[in-house]
Amino acid sequence: TVILSDSDSDNLVSNSDVVTITATFSESMSATPTLSLTGIVSDTQMSATTSDTVWTYTWTVSTTVTSTTATVSGTDLAGNAYSGTDSITFTIDNTAPTVTLTDTDSDNIVSNSDVVTITATFSESMAATPTISLTGIVSDAQMSATTSDTVWTYTWTVSGTTVTSTTATVSATDLSGNAYSGTESITFIIDNTDPTVTLTDTDSDNIVSNSDVVTITATFSESISATPTLSLSGITSNAQMSATVSDSVWTYTWTVSGSTVTSTTL
Repeated sequence: TVILSDSDSDNLVSNSDVVTITATFSESMSATPTLSLTGIVSDTQMSATTSDTVWTYTWTVSTTVTSTTATVSGTDLAGNAYSGTDSITFTIDNTAPTVTLTDTDSDNIVSNSDVVTITATFSESMAATPTISLTGIVSDAQMSATTSDTVWTYTWTVSGTTVTSTTATVSATDLSGNAYSGTESITFIIDNTDPTVTLTDTDSDNIVSNSDVVTITATFSESISATPTLSLSGITSNAQMSATVSDSVWTYTWTVSGSTVTSTTL
């Protein structure tokens, strides 16, 4: 009888791995036992050790098949052939993992104090903790595990950065030792500058009377995410402005009517 064992802990291998397969027979062998790896090699001679019952084969993985099963043949000193079914099946993974990066910010425009969770979803399980880099901010920071070996997260609290943009990329290795080599990334715009505004209106001298219609335009230095509001002292407070074709330009139409004040500031 024989017991087959090998030097790879999980029998998940990739090209360039070196695996020693050991056949431990129940008695001495009369001639060199042979080993076969389905789809790779047949009846190749094993190597002797200090014991006639223990034989080895060193396999340097180099193949295109995705799995193989190791079996042995041998004959004892009395000429009885081994006829058992002991075997080892190896999975051969030569494919590098892929990844999809996502995050919790809707537009990837962030500012200091924002908290963003970046998620890396790999195509297969990872052997060790993946790392993430944010250009100009952090390099090779460890990501956090989830309930799945394929999904890892990183929580980024935007704080104290002076860069105006950063790109997130990840590094990782699968269980077979294949490194992720893709180019998946997320670019964030970091905006810590308050917007400025220029106010204009359609009245030439800003002297108005009841029934006049004045359009007031607010031109901001950048796009505005929510509807700006306008106040006219003594008349209206926080009235919503109207959008235009540009997210940075908003208008308000004021029909002068029933006002008792003699002046107003917007």
